[in-house]
Amino acid sequence: MLPVSRSGHGSGGCGVIPLPLNQASNQRLPNVKNFVNNINASSKKLLKKTSNCANLKQMKKILTGALFLFLLSQTIPANEIKAFLGMNSSKYLFSNEINLLKCQQKTGLVTGLGWALNFNKNIKFEIDLLYSQKGTKVSLPYATDKSIAAIYENASIGFPIFFKYQFKEKATPYAALGPEFVFLLSHHLKITESGDDFDLLDNTKKFLLAFNVLLGYELPIGQWGLFAEIRYNRWLSNFFDHSEAKVKSESFVFLLGGVYYL
Repeated sequence: MLPVSRSGHGSGGCGVIPLPLNQASNQRLPNVKNFVNNINASSKKLLKKTSNCANLKQMKKILTGALFLFLLSQTIPANEIKAFLGMNSSKYLFSNEINLLKCQQKTGLVTGLGWALNFNKNIKFEIDLLYSQKGTKVSLPYATDKSIAAIYENASIGFPIFFKYQFKEKATPYAALGPEFVFLLSHHLKITESGDDFDLLDNTKKFLLAFNVLLGYELPIGQWGLFAEIRYNRWLSNFFDHSEAKVKSESFVFLLGGVYYL
């Protein structure tokens, strides 16, 4: 079980610290060094045993995503193929039960491929294969009025499905929305000062549902085209397993890419 701290200062912040500890959440530690040493002592052996298993799981998921990509390219009669690269600005959303962590936005890489099928000159159906790095920056409390900086980081493969409305056939803005199926590949908590890295994948759900809304602009150039997009992404599921408090994620994604018209 993950310890849930309920004795903090202020409100509207965060308070779950999903570390491999069996300490009470209100324990007072004398300094940062003792805090980090206690974490190391209780989790070092566990991390060593699980790292190889986590790497194997990640490899299997990447291979599964690649197989899905290949099968998708063989079965969908696409009118467009697109490739894109960009970044997201993400943050974890903690439930009201958590009141100790202070969260900030974190940036990460986004890249992927997409296929679009034209229903008519304005309406399109699009499926993407998306690799994303997300997370959040936090301040972990360890004593009264004291905290240390840390970063949650996760990597995932997502399959967004969009229903897109394009306002014109040529250079045009467009809008789209739709669900996304997300598969978590990794999840870590890194202590900034000491460099300690804690693998949280075993305490994280591996499959999530999400929702996307986007606005974009497309510029055709012959058989090719360029586009720019901004997406809002929201994870709808609590992705910490066996946690009393709910933790979700939201991000704004900025993408640039190219289109090949078939």
